[in-house]
Amino acid sequence: MEAHAHCILFAELQLDQYASEHEGRFPSHPNGYSNALLLMDEECFQDLTGPGYDAAPLRDAKRMGKKLAEEDCGRVYIQGLTRKSNPEIALLFDKLPTPGGDHCHLPVRLWASLGREVLLVGMRHIFVRESEWPEFAKKQVELLVQEGFDRQEAERLFASRAK
Repeated sequence: MEAHAHCILFAELQLDQYASEHEGRFPSHPNGYSNALLLMDEECFQDLTGPGYDAAPLRDAKRMGKKLAEEDCGRVYIQGLTRKSNPEIALLFDKLPTPGGDHCHLPVRLWASLGREVLLVGMRHIFVRESEWPEFAKKQVELLVQEGFDRQEAERLFASRAK
């Protein structure tokens, strides 16, 4: 396993760099968020997929020029956002809750709260406890609707389940 596998801080750096190189726009693809992630450099795939998932499907899809299923991504990526979007909107978040998040290691991990790592458009990352996730997701859906997203699509993204 890679030294900083699933590190949302590294994903933050890569997404911020992408936006810098693309007039403030984060990756977007007509075939869905999973394929938008394939626009990123292959070296950051491990950070774009969350705990419990492997970056191999991303690497394989990019190398073979194939579509990637959302089910193969361990993080949900909200495409269609820019640096000018509301900075409190979630840009990338874990599908699976984990104890303490990316940087929680043993022995603390044994008693840490379950939660999800979230990267916000404002390039700030937060940890949302699983007990607070339903309310967080509800607020995020409203923020996306205010941003011009279709409500059903926003709800679908925040209802994403791990495989």
